Amino acid sequence: MGYGFGLGFAVRKAQGMSPVPGSVGEFFWGGATGTYFWIDPQEHVGRGADAAAPDQRLRYRYLTRRLVYAAVTGPARSRRR
Repeated sequence: MGYGFGLGFAVRKAQGMSPVPGSVGEFFWGGATGTYFWIDPQEHVGRGADAAAPDQRLRYRYLTRRLVYAAVTGPARSRRR
């Protein structure tokens, strides 16, 4: 969904395809048990998390990103209509 994979990280290659906010060029890594980090060089933000919630990992990854971007840019608006 807009990402490629290289050098051990997923890299966003296209805008508007991912369900989470971010910029082209951001990169992330996520572990199977919930560990996760991402860096968005364009927006100068990033976040690392170490959670032992393998069955909820995607929920917390998406929530964390939305919270960080909302804190920096204001509430996220849905682009889908």
